[in-house]
Parts: sequence; C-alpha cells; structure tokens
Amino acid sequence: MREAVYTFLEAQNIPYRLQEHEAVFTVAESSMKLPEKVPVKTLLVTDEKKQQVWMVAMRGLNRLDMKNLAQACGVKKLQFVRPERVEELVGVHPGSVGIFGLLHPGAETTHVIVDESLMQEPELGFHPNDNTATVFLKPEDIQKVIIATGHEYRILPL
Repeated sequence: MREAVYTFLEAQNIPYRLQEHEAVFTVAESSMKLPEKVPVKTLLVTDEKKQQVWMVAMRGLNRLDMKNLAQACGVKKLQFVRPERVEELVGVHPGSVGIFGLLHPGAETTHVIVDESLMQEPELGFHPNDNTATVFLKPEDIQKVIIATGHEYRILPL
C-alpha cells in the first residue's frame, strides 16, 4: 500500500518527506511520536441516506461541528461512516484514514473538505495508507494530490 503512495507522488512530481515510526491510531499517539507534527485528523462522514461521502481533513485537536458542515454540504444531517465501511471506501482501517485513501477505487465518489486553517501551515502529515509512517507535504501539494486523484474538494473554515 505504501509503495503505491510513493509511486503516485513521484509520478505527479510532488515532493514529500517521509518519517517512519511505530504504529499510531489516534491524534494523541501521533502527537507523542511526532511532536513537531501539526495534529491532523481525517474523518469520513456521510449524509443520513448514505448516498454521499466526504473526507474531512482538519486540525486533530478540534471537534467537528457536524451541523455546520452538513449545512455547508447542502444536506440535512451528517454522520460518521461506519467502521466496517471505511475499509471498503478508502482501503484502510479506521485510525489510518488520510488523503492517500483517495487512491483506493472505493473512494472514487468521495468529496474532500480541508480545514482552511491547515492551509497556513508549512507542512502537513498523513499516513501513506499505513499508520507506521507519515508523509509530509506542503498544503498546496495536498491540493495537487486531491486534484490528481480526480476528486472535488472545498476548503472551508472548520
């Protein structure tokens, strides 16, 4: 899985920095292993009819306001994607979700939302579909990843 991410980044001429570490499953664990990293969490949410899915990248210590996000997405209500469906959509278990899950065939109709405050950071880290490493990218390169995978995205204040 990891190699596909590195191959993709190299094919797109997107520079990255790789850091390997012990497996991390939460923002708290990630912050302990990589204290210099901006805490980022990537969540999968769906509308109440489970017809649309959004991947949301946001600051790891913040709480997602589902009501405001639902309004911004033009739906009545949002809920988290069920754990058993996460792997089907992005090819990883909950706790390993990141933007590179967009490479998975199940993610082809997933929409992406990035917290606008993340775009001000010098670099952001995401698992390369394996939570024993972190790939660091500049925020503008995250946008390139999303575009290169053929996904629509929005940058919103979260």
